[in-house]
Parts: sequence; C-alpha cells; structure tokens
Amino acid sequence: MMKLKTKKAAAKRFSFTATGKVKFKRTNKRHNLGNKSAKRKLNLRGPGYA
Repeated sequence: MMKLKTKKAAAKRFSFTATGKVKFKRTNKRHNLGNKSAKRKLNLRGPGYA
C-alpha cells in the first residue's frame, strides 16, 4: 500500500514541539475585537498546544 501524502493546508497550520505536542495559532483574533473582553483577547495571544 502506498504512503499517504501530507495535507499541505494542515501542515502549514500545525507544527510539532520536541516532546511531540501539536502547536497551533489561536483563532478568533482577526476582527470584531470590540465585542470580546480584554481577558479573552489576552488568552488568545500565545500559541495553543494539543
């Protein structure tokens, strides 16, 4: 059976840390920021890990 090709769209959005966790950029930080609380915007700042 042949190997599957990497989904390039997903490969650009996610990366792996040295310990094997998945690192990604957080969403909901582009527009309509006036409706979101400062606490919520602060938590969206850094990368997320899964």
